[in-house]
Amino acid sequence: MGDGVPGLAGRPALTKTETRTGDRAEVGALRARDYERGDEAAILQMFERVHGRQRSPEEWRWQFLDGPGGPAVIYLLDHGGTPVGHLAHMPFAAWIDGRHARLALGCDTMILPEHRGRGGVKTLLQAFLAGPHGFDARLGFPTDRTIDLMRRHDGGSLLGLLPKWVRLLKGPRELGAAAPLGTPVVKLHGRLASLPSPRPEATVLDDLGRDVDELAADSRAFAPCIRIRDAAYLRWRWQERPGAQWTILGVRGEGQLRGFAVTGVEGSPAGRRGRIVDLLARDAESLRALLSECVRRSGASGCDRVVCEYRDPRPWARRAFFRSGFVPLRGDLKVVGRALSDLSGRLPEKLESWYLTRGDSDLA
Repeated sequence: MGDGVPGLAGRPALTKTETRTGDRAEVGALRARDYERGDEAAILQMFERVHGRQRSPEEWRWQFLDGPGGPAVIYLLDHGGTPVGHLAHMPFAAWIDGRHARLALGCDTMILPEHRGRGGVKTLLQAFLAGPHGFDARLGFPTDRTIDLMRRHDGGSLLGLLPKWVRLLKGPRELGAAAPLGTPVVKLHGRLASLPSPRPEATVLDDLGRDVDELAADSRAFAPCIRIRDAAYLRWRWQERPGAQWTILGVRGEGQLRGFAVTGVEGSPAGRRGRIVDLLARDAESLRALLSECVRRSGASGCDRVVCEYRDPRPWARRAFFRSGFVPLRGDLKVVGRALSDLSGRLPEKLESWYLTRGDSDLA
């Protein structure tokens, strides 16, 4: 990231209640400043306090310094020389209305508890929006606590929830109120709806090369707004993350890559579950082949269900999930979007414009 991420031109932003005397702010003022090398230790300590879990320095560098779109744009909220808040935007290539665009994924918005309620989020957002960020759209998956703050301070409006699809394999103790038909019926649907098996065969995708890039280029026609999932992105997102244990599957046909899926297994309080965290397919049969292989691998690993967060505006995608034995549940990932340039118009501010998976968030 060099000596720091480009940020505010001129003086740092101050909260509304602060005043200046000459070139100095009053003692106790909160100000936004650019990230500087060496801030990592304070950021990681802040992350552990706010989120209750640790993040390793290696994982932090992978996420915020080594991404395929370049280093993240990071602002720190400073109080008397000590970082007390943080907001980052990770840059990614995207297609918006068929044109190449620069997408900002907002992540790790956090303020230490003792400094909340003083306009810190507003200060950080204003610093980002006023700086030379060069983004065309902003996308985020905020917590309930920050959704209203994002809306009020121009960080984006709530677009809706990222849909969730579930395929039951063994039948967990409960599927939740979102499954009114009950677990036995949902399991029976999974077995019957997925017959017959799709003809294309999905296998491990060892070579992430030109055919992945071609699929990513063609995906501009899949949705008005979609992240570019090229080979460099897939390698970084799913193979290079410290501790990554994801498998990338692919389907080929007609001399090209027809689609890919990223799958793995994780433990949860309700039991082992298969996860499909990224997915991109040209057609319904390729999508079904990928889903079928993900289900097979999850079942062989002792999972009781397979979960896939997925939003695809193409009308056949929903039918392909039903035909693969999945049922829709209410999602829990909230999507916030905002246009940042004239290139994107208002498209990023409508959920129906987006192609989204769990991998589009910073939570997978």
